[in-house]
Amino acid sequence: GVVIENLGKIGIKKIALLTGDGFAAASGISKQAGIEEFYTTLLPGQKLEYIRGLQQQNYKVAMVGDGINDAPSLAAADIGIAMGAMGTDVALDAADIALMNDELDKIPFSLRLGKTTLNTVNFNIAFAMVFNFLAIIGSGLGYLHPISGAVVHNIGSVFVVINSARLIRKTFSK
Repeated sequence: GVVIENLGKIGIKKIALLTGDGFAAASGISKQAGIEEFYTTLLPGQKLEYIRGLQQQNYKVAMVGDGINDAPSLAAADIGIAMGAMGTDVALDAADIALMNDELDKIPFSLRLGKTTLNTVNFNIAFAMVFNFLAIIGSGLGYLHPISGAVVHNIGSVFVVINSARLIRKTFSK
C-alpha cells in the first residue's frame, strides 16, 4: 500500500516481510501491504541471520517488530522500530524508535525527520566551528575586543538554536 510506496519515494530499495507466521497469513499481509518479498515460519535467529546478511551486503537495515521474538533483530538492525501499542517491553527496549500508536504510515515520516534532524545537527556543528574559528582569529588579530568576542559567540549560539527550532515547524509531504 501507501506506506510501502512512500518508503520507496524516500529511497528505500528493498522491503521484505520476515515472519514466524505461516504462508497463508504472510501472503495475505504481504499482498495487502504491497510487499512482494516475504519469508514465513522464521525463528528469531533466522530473522537475525537475514538482517546480518543484508548488512554484510552493505545495506542499511530497518526492522519493524512488536514481539519478544523480534528483539534480537530490532537490536541488530541499523534502525529498530517497535510497534509500541502492541509491542512487548523487550521489543521497545531493543528498538531505536517506538511508534506508540502502531500507525505504520508514521515510518516514512520518522525516517525523513531523522535524516533532516541529522543534517541540521551536522550543519549546526560545522557552522559553529567555522563561526567560532573566525571569531578567535578576529580576536587574536585584535579586531574583536574580548567583550565583543563573547557577544559574537552568543550570536552564533542563538543562530544554532533558531536553526534547530525550525525542525518543530518542519512538514513533510506524503
